[in-house]
Amino acid sequence: EEEQKQKEEEERIRAEQEKKTAAARAEKEAERDAARSKQLAEMKRFYFTPAVGSSYILYTESYEAALSGIFVTPQLSMQYVVLPPWLTLQISAFITAVSFGSSRSDVNARFFGGDANVGFSVPLSRTGVRLHMLGGWYYKTMFVSPATLGFQNLMGPTVYAMVDYRFKSGHSLGLFGKFSPAMSDTGFNPLNNREIVAGLMWSHQLTPRLSLPVQFEYSMIDLLLSNKNLQQRTFQVSVGLSL
Repeated sequence: EEEQKQKEEEERIRAEQEKKTAAARAEKEAERDAARSKQLAEMKRFYFTPAVGSSYILYTESYEAALSGIFVTPQLSMQYVVLPPWLTLQISAFITAVSFGSSRSDVNARFFGGDANVGFSVPLSRTGVRLHMLGGWYYKTMFVSPATLGFQNLMGPTVYAMVDYRFKSGHSLGLFGKFSPAMSDTGFNPLNNREIVAGLMWSHQLTPRLSLPVQFEYSMIDLLLSNKNLQQRTFQVSVGLSL
């Protein structure tokens, strides 16, 4: 009888401890959910980022002398987080404004492009690693005077991916890539007509709502248009201010 009472007392104590542990766990989860809800409510949803880049561009085309030079490239991007923090809408555009050291004094060439994408972001770990996947449509063209070379109205679908790491300070470091097949007069052939981009981005957090993105990017465009081979190689360094 004494042993039975002792067992019942031990079970009662164990049940109370389990109840307290469960209550403490539920309280922590509730606090975590409340903190997450507050963070999402306070999360910045609209980003407006003007930037300027320095681009070295080498353009080659069949039956034409190569065109190369350094271009000052203003850029503008806007991003809206539709469903925080998962779903994002992004629009961006650029144009080469001023060139230095052009290899062709007889040709004045400028490059313009833009894209619109929608995608999602997911955490890959609890340490701050995230995956961003976006897809959409892009447009690129050249303004050339006199119009003896170049491509016009290049467009098609685009797929963009980035893996980044966000530090506790708010800074982030990311690697990204993009693949953009192009439609042309030879049809839809992503092996002959496409752009491939790879790059590195560092975002320096200045304030909770203000950051300074620095981006290094290398782009390869290969096209087969009207029985001519066109190639463009671009290396760009850009600095922006995300507002």
